[in-house]
Amino acid sequence: MEIRQATAGDIGEVKKLMDSLVVTRETPGWRFATTGFFEYSKSEEALRELLNPYFAVAESNGSIRGFSVSYEDIFFNDHYAGSEDCGIKLIQHDFKTDFLYLSTLGVLNPGSPASEGVANGLVDWSIAQARENGLKDIVTITCEAPFKNHRMVGFLRKKEFEKFGRVFPGNEIELGAYELAL
Repeated sequence: MEIRQATAGDIGEVKKLMDSLVVTRETPGWRFATTGFFEYSKSEEALRELLNPYFAVAESNGSIRGFSVSYEDIFFNDHYAGSEDCGIKLIQHDFKTDFLYLSTLGVLNPGSPASEGVANGLVDWSIAQARENGLKDIVTITCEAPFKNHRMVGFLRKKEFEKFGRVFPGNEIELGAYELAL
C-alpha cells in the first residue's frame, strides 16, 4: 500500500468511497451504525477545491483504499473565513496558528483488519507531514450524537488524541472536538 498526496485524478474514486460511507437518518438501522459520515458528503468539485499537500490517499493495486482530507491553519482559515459553523468557530477560537485540521478520514470496508491499517497509515502520514512542517497540533471533529462514530472515537483515542470540546450545531447533532499535540 502506498500513501501519497492526492491528485485531481483521484477525486472520482475518493467521492465514490466517501458516498459509500454516508449515514443518514433514512439509512435503515442508522442508529446502530458504528462508523461513517453522518449526513455529510462533498461534491467532486468541493473535494477538488480541497486538494493541497495534506490531502492523502492510500492506494493498493491501482485502487484507492482510503483517503484523508486535511489542511493546515492558513488554508483552514481562508477556506472557512466567516463561517457560522459552530465546530469551525470552536477550532478558530482555540487554535490560531500552526495546526493541521483533519477534516475527513475514510477507508474501504471499515471495521476490517485491513481498513485499520489503512487508517493508521493515512493518519501516520499526516502526523509526519505536520511535524515536518513545524505544526504543533492536529485537530478534528467527529459526530457523537445522535449517531456516535464509535470507530473514529476509538481510533482517535488509540492515536492519543484528547477531547477538548463539543459543539451542538442543531438538528440533535453533537460533535466532539479532538486534539493531538505534536
